Amino acid sequence: MSNYGFRAMSPSDLKVYYQYIKQDFSVGEYAPYDILLQQLRDGRQRGVILYEEEQDLAYAIFSGNNEFVLISLLAVLRQRRGQGLGSKLLAALRGHFSERAGLIVEVERPELARNEKEQRTRQSRLHFYRQAGFHLITGIEYVIWGIPMHLMACPLQMDIDDICARIETIMYDLYLKQSGPQYIHNLIIKKIGGSQDSN
Repeated sequence: MSNYGFRAMSPSDLKVYYQYIKQDFSVGEYAPYDILLQQLRDGRQRGVILYEEEQDLAYAIFSGNNEFVLISLLAVLRQRRGQGLGSKLLAALRGHFSERAGLIVEVERPELARNEKEQRTRQSRLHFYRQAGFHLITGIEYVIWGIPMHLMACPLQMDIDDICARIETIMYDLYLKQSGPQYIHNLIIKKIGGSQDSN
């Protein structure tokens, strides 16, 4: 039986992990290295690494406030994919933050993919988060750093309908804390009708 462990991602880990991030995510889905490094150093973002014995397996980077946690990046290292490790890491985050109102993730919109491979990757991410209990929030236009995204929420201590009703304020507060007032103009979120999907 495997014996998994979790450790905090240190600023020195980011040198290695930023190379993984560039492989795992499209340009624009992650902050420039210097900004992400500063955010890890000052605690505006945090990272966690799933490992087994001496081998790292998966990672996540997230930020939050007293109510919500925004998971910015979550990926399994390429050579270990398909073994349920992403689900294991996400379950650990759900357990760790069980007293918060909920978890939120941003997923690039499949319908805006540049090719079929990218579209499959984006659809796979949506499916992964749905399987983990996240709901796709519909009825909003959401753009961050110039990239249209879907928002998904996993309710913990707050009902999904309440999260959907407050999503504009929630995202504004999360990004204001993470990136500061000088970058908040990069967040565009507005209601266009509807609520959330059934799951």
